[in-house]
Amino acid sequence: MSAAGAGRPLGSILVGFGHAGRDLHLPCLARMPERRVLGIVDPAAAVAPDLPVPIVPDLSLLPRGDPAGAVVHVCVPPARHADVVARAAALGYRRFIVEKPLADSRAGAAAIAGLAERDGLDVVVVANWLFSGLTDRVREELDRAGPPALLRMRQSKMRVSRTLAAPAPETAWAVEMPHMVALAVHLLGEDVALRRAAAADLVVGSRRVAAMGSADMRLRVGGVDVHLSSDLASPVRERWVDVAWAGGTGLRGHLSADASELWSELTWRSTGGPAPARCLFRDDTLERLVRQAYAWFEGRGPRPASDLALHLLVCRLLDEAAAAASGGSPVSLEVLP
Repeated sequence: MSAAGAGRPLGSILVGFGHAGRDLHLPCLARMPERRVLGIVDPAAAVAPDLPVPIVPDLSLLPRGDPAGAVVHVCVPPARHADVVARAAALGYRRFIVEKPLADSRAGAAAIAGLAERDGLDVVVVANWLFSGLTDRVREELDRAGPPALLRMRQSKMRVSRTLAAPAPETAWAVEMPHMVALAVHLLGEDVALRRAAAADLVVGSRRVAAMGSADMRLRVGGVDVHLSSDLASPVRERWVDVAWAGGTGLRGHLSADASELWSELTWRSTGGPAPARCLFRDDTLERLVRQAYAWFEGRGPRPASDLALHLLVCRLLDEAAAAASGGSPVSLEVLP
């Protein structure tokens, strides 16, 4: 599809006003004064805060404007992504920022890709780690030093309350794993093979949520062994990527794990060398993603890396991992009186 003209900046419509829409996308857009939120779409509109924009239960009920002048932020659960994109496309909308994962299955991702091909849609998928300043620095080191012997990523956080309160069950494959798989492919290439996968249930008292305690993937990407792990019942909140080269040199990057502290850190290490060197920098990954997406939509910048082709591959790998996953010991939490 052709980019928007050089007229008024594109506006924004949020479809879904749960955690992603309310706590991530809306504050991000508020930090960008050139952006206008044209409306919020959520069936729970009655409990939404009093904002100076239309809040409606269905996209078709928004005051009619020019769909070509808006970007639709799809912030509903992954199982609904294809339906939201289809309904919006039928109303004339052509530009989308879709929360990760692109869909809850390979079939859902293919459906969105088919809509994009048929209707000329531009779709950018939220994969924050790709837009991190830390990722830029890691990529520079990979270009300089060559392929590593091992790349590891880990994410951990306490997500138990949100999991138990969710109206529809998710799995750990849809929470942080899409970010890590996308980053591994972004850094090392699209020659990817799944080697092993495992997931553990979350058990809290008498409640059991399948494959929502933790997940683990072992991949071979561009000839490099890649280990990805996610723990969603950990009291320690962290997101890091670790690159190790033969001979003991390496680096570890800690990404921001808290929306109130948008800082990342990179540490270099070497065997027998001086103490590790540390570098700390501000790193608002979602804002960088949104700015690059709007620049592309408005014809002011290149296509962002987080495109449909990448996320079709990510969804395929996540589908394969979920199907192949062996069951680990459940993550069991005792509920004290």
